[in-house]
Amino acid sequence: MFLHRVTIPRPDHQHLDRLGLLYFSRPHNDVHLATIKDLPVLQCEGLTQLNEFEASGNPVPTMKEWTFAKQKWQWTKGYHDPKLKTAVILPGFTEKPYA
Repeated sequence: MFLHRVTIPRPDHQHLDRLGLLYFSRPHNDVHLATIKDLPVLQCEGLTQLNEFEASGNPVPTMKEWTFAKQKWQWTKGYHDPKLKTAVILPGFTEKPYA
């Protein structure tokens, strides 16, 4: 695992176009979405915070449970209603609006 921070290019490179390549991977359905603890590289970066499920004391879902709950929420009529953008998707996780 590599952790990279986004930084502003140095002044003499700020006028140049940049290309970023992002790769996303989806865990298998039976993987529990728990925080990886005791990983030295994360501890060095100060990333030791529990995820929302663990912090709230709720059960940590599997990838399958999370995917089905999120998709079900996205298919509801209220999904596009700004007042409902902070609905609880699963116990312990509240939808976050990103603009």
